[in-house]
Amino acid sequence: MNLKDIGNRIKYIRINKTNYSQEDFAKILGMDKTYYCRIENGKQNLTILNLIKICSCLHIELSDFFDLQNYQIIEEKINEND
Repeated sequence: MNLKDIGNRIKYIRINKTNYSQEDFAKILGMDKTYYCRIENGKQNLTILNLIKICSCLHIELSDFFDLQNYQIIEEKINEND
């Protein structure tokens, strides 16, 4: 998994699970908006602590974030709610 994959995953879950804008979510996380946008765009390295914080605010476990099969299940559940 590369930075682009991580960013895409964060963005997908943020939009479909929380419906927060990038700016609002960055504020909740206590991160600079530009830094957070670069994470979602796969252009910014992030620490494990920041990834844990992001997962916590998305209400998912870090282990689930990296579990590809579970991620597909999360996508299916989100899509079922549409």
